[in-house]
Amino acid sequence: RQPMDGSIPGLAAPVNTGLLTREVAQGQVLSVNITADRLVDPAGATPDIFQTLTDFAAALQAGDLQAISGTTMTELDAHLDNVNMLRGEIGAKVNRLDLTDQRHSLDNITRQQQQSEIEDTDIAEAITNLKMRETVLQASMAVGARTMQRSLVDFIS
Repeated sequence: RQPMDGSIPGLAAPVNTGLLTREVAQGQVLSVNITADRLVDPAGATPDIFQTLTDFAAALQAGDLQAISGTTMTELDAHLDNVNMLRGEIGAKVNRLDLTDQRHSLDNITRQQQQSEIEDTDIAEAITNLKMRETVLQASMAVGARTMQRSLVDFIS
């Protein structure tokens, strides 16, 4: 959805005031947007930004220095403070997402190392162990063959 209604002639009113939330980690949900109504119409008695800009343009065209330096400038400062506050909020969200991404990357590296330790085999060590077990098996079979040299005739008598 568009943040502003383009079908309204002149100034467009905010229509999309819903937060977009995303789960950034298990059980951690973060809103990833700033809604248009918070930009256009900040809290307090300040008129919306479109009205402030319209008043400022009218004062400029009329050459009304009193209006420009008085109320209009105060309202513009309030909107600038609001924009800076929203930028700070967005910056904090970006920092949180960066830290979450770094944590996920480190967790992924740790899991890969653990999986590697579990699954990877040292080929030289595996061959040595195999040969040693093979030798033990052959020795056991040789001992068993020597002890089992009796024949069927030995059992009959």
